[in-house]
Amino acid sequence: MNTFTISCIPYYDRFNQCYKSILTINCIPNGPLSRLIRRIEYNKLSPFQQDGPCYRYDKCKYAILSNNKSCCDFMTLEQMYNLTEFLLSNGYQIENQLTNVLNNSQIKIPRDKPLYMVTYYGNNPPQMIYMR
Repeated sequence: MNTFTISCIPYYDRFNQCYKSILTINCIPNGPLSRLIRRIEYNKLSPFQQDGPCYRYDKCKYAILSNNKSCCDFMTLEQMYNLTEFLLSNGYQIENQLTNVLNNSQIKIPRDKPLYMVTYYGNNPPQMIYMR
């Protein structure tokens, strides 16, 4: 069993010279989704993003590809429904309760707001699924 977080971040596409909202993941997951993960250098969006005692700038991220044939075609927020279909049909379960706890918490997450918390079960899904 492997649980991970999928988030959406702003990303500057140097090739097309535009900003995109791409989907990222906090670690390389188990299962078929791992084939769609690429480690990328996350460029600063502003010169004011500097490492310091109150802010840690993450220089690398794990991006989700929209297909495994291209090394740089990152999945965007508009393709979130395609990702949801992929997850549900490949042994992953979206953890609604955990996602709601993170998103509705009094603690404000400044960046990388989670879209989903997901668990990979493969061919051994849990016997009970709780949904609200």
